[in-house]
Amino acid sequence: MARADGAYAALEARFAHVAALGGAARVLRWDSAVNMPPGGAAARAGQAAALKLARREALAEDGMDRRLEDAAGEVADDPWRAANLREMRRIWFHETAPDPDLVAARTRAEAACELAWRRARTENDFAAVRPLLETVLDFARRTGEAVAPMLGGSVYEALMDRFEPGAATDAVDVLFDEVAAF
Repeated sequence: MARADGAYAALEARFAHVAALGGAARVLRWDSAVNMPPGGAAARAGQAAALKLARREALAEDGMDRRLEDAAGEVADDPWRAANLREMRRIWFHETAPDPDLVAARTRAEAACELAWRRARTENDFAAVRPLLETVLDFARRTGEAVAPMLGGSVYEALMDRFEPGAATDAVDVLFDEVAAF
């Protein structure tokens, strides 16, 4: 197996950078859940949004689709790198399809909803979370609408693909039918 150079190597470096930004975002999320005082939530949401936007920006440059195509030719005889490249393309779709304003607004809405959920649990006031959760779900739907055309599936499939690549509603429906029958 020959080591790929050129476009693939450049993509590996770019996606390593994107992964590092994702790791930093996960540390912020952990810190929000474990150490951060409630008064820091708005600032932390802004930091999380900035990291998500930086991930998007790192992949949204003009010509990225061409770079992915060029790399495909380089790794055609290497099944591992070809699979890695398919994952890079999938991540690229998910990161760049939604508008940057949607990415930032969704991130802030998720942070606000999580903070409200923490309060609601201790105060047994789950109705207070509902409007925030509806906003998060609306942003999720809008994200799915942005990604679905790029992946060639339904909105729900686009949302599932983030966590279960290639999942199709037909297969999931069968599983839910089995659970319902049980």
